[in-house]
Amino acid sequence: MLLAVLFGVAVVDVRNASGPKAAQTPHVGNSITLRSDDEFLRITLLAVRDPAHLPGRFGSPAPRNKLVSVLLKVANLGRDFYHDSPGNGAKLISGSARVYSTVLPGIDPNLDGLAGLSRGASQVGWLTFEVPAGMHPSKLRYVLDSGFADQRGEWLLR
Repeated sequence: MLLAVLFGVAVVDVRNASGPKAAQTPHVGNSITLRSDDEFLRITLLAVRDPAHLPGRFGSPAPRNKLVSVLLKVANLGRDFYHDSPGNGAKLISGSARVYSTVLPGIDPNLDGLAGLSRGASQVGWLTFEVPAGMHPSKLRYVLDSGFADQRGEWLLR
């Protein structure tokens, strides 16, 4: 755990884990609790759609690309109202360490449509990424404060 703290990787309070190794490598179904100066959230990775499909043509990926979506549950554990855009701090990472940002539109309900969360409230929604068609997502990274907080959470996707 000391190494995780030194490198800013948060794998604390991993829920639904089985055994000590699972606590170090969260997967789909696990929660990670993250804290920054003004935010305190528990984020649960509920599902991954690879490939993801949007109805209609608007939002279709470019040729030779595909969409990948992750379903997250975000719970505000802090005292203050949470008013950030979750997609700003989410990154999809390939096996070769390429990093991809969210795109709009995404699968509904889109988590970036979140208006904010009162203390104790939670919201479930999708974040969508456009990636090369042959890419296999390896990790999902989440950082509070629109990606600028010191602490980060990562889930293994395969």
